[in-house]
Amino acid sequence: MSEKTNNAESTFDVGTASNCMYKLWEASADNLTREQLKWFASLSGLAERQAQNLADVVEGIGCIVADDKTGSFDSGSPLSTLLFNINQQIETISGLVHVSSNAYDRLVDPEIYERFKKMRETPDKA
Repeated sequence: MSEKTNNAESTFDVGTASNCMYKLWEASADNLTREQLKWFASLSGLAERQAQNLADVVEGIGCIVADDKTGSFDSGSPLSTLLFNINQQIETISGLVHVSSNAYDRLVDPEIYERFKKMRETPDKA
């Protein structure tokens, strides 16, 4: 197992929106109808809008920090809280993109996922 996988598994139980999406997707993806997959595949548009909104917010924050004459951002605490919040938003967008891309792939080539599903359901006899 790679270091990245180990890190992902060690943080997987942290309660974030992206982890929730990943867990729900992995638990349900094999049982979704074609219409449901289409809905999930459409999430890329939502992710795009979220990314643009976040870019606009971060740009505004950059302007505020650059123009700060009060020293409010010198202590680090408000800024670190803000950056952690932005991190959570980016992870949520990443989760939307992951689910949307996976749903699209399942629509385009459902046979591959059916084979994977059968492989997971059939225990190795070796």
